[in-house]
Formats: sequence, C-alpha cells, structure tokens
Amino acid sequence: MTRDKYHGEVRSPSGAMENAKALLRVAEHLDADLEQALTDPLLFHGLIIAVPTLLDLAGELALKALHMPEEDAFPKSHDLLELFDRLPARTRRRLERKMPGVPGVHPDLPSVYPGIREVLEANRTLSWNSDTCTNAPKCGLKRQY
Repeated sequence: MTRDKYHGEVRSPSGAMENAKALLRVAEHLDADLEQALTDPLLFHGLIIAVPTLLDLAGELALKALHMPEEDAFPKSHDLLELFDRLPARTRRRLERKMPGVPGVHPDLPSVYPGIREVLEANRTLSWNSDTCTNAPKCGLKRQY
C-alpha cells in the first residue's frame, strides 16, 4: 500500500485500478442508454458530457495505478499522455502491445484503429484543461482538480 500525499489516505494500486474499472462500467452503462437519450435532449446532452468525462477519469486512475508501484503517490498530472510517457518503458511497451494501432489503408487516411499513443494524443487535444488544449478558447471549462 502507498500513501497518497494529496489526500492523506492510504490507497493501493489495485484499489485505484478497481475504481478505474468501476468508472468504465458506469460509462458503458450510460452509453447503453443512448437510444432512450435520443428522445430526450437534456439526457442526451448529459450523456455526451458524462460518458467521455468518466472515461477520461477512468484512464487517469488506471495510469496512476500503474505508477504507484514505482512512486510513493499518485502523480499530480491530469494529462493522460504525460502519465503514459512517465511510465517505465517496460510498462509502456506492454500497454502498446495490448492496444496497437492499425494504420489506415492510405497514408493520408486516419488509422483504422488508433493505438494507445494516438488515443492519448487525441484526448490531450479534446481535454477540458485549457492549458493543454490546442484550441484553448473553444475547449470549455478548465478542470479544477
């Protein structure tokens, strides 16, 4: 178990990973209600905010859990690409093998299936954090946590 310097609580890497899985499960459940949401504009609006936010937080917790065996606390960053890049090389390679990219059929076309690095780079561009967003004025609210 490691001490979380930011909240003063004791947390384990497995606990953080379980929290990430729980958030993923909630996001999947909410996404399954999409058909009903198409008839309710307010519900639809909430879902398009909630699902990506939960997925982002789940990814952040999972990456931080992978840091915990090497560090004393969760890294402070909310930037998923930075968290990924700071992982030990062996862990990065293992994740890249589990989520490899499949290039497009033509160099000018996007990937058929993006790899983990492409997903995290896209996440950085779409982030709520105006400090890392490439188009800051249009990025929306700045995360406060």
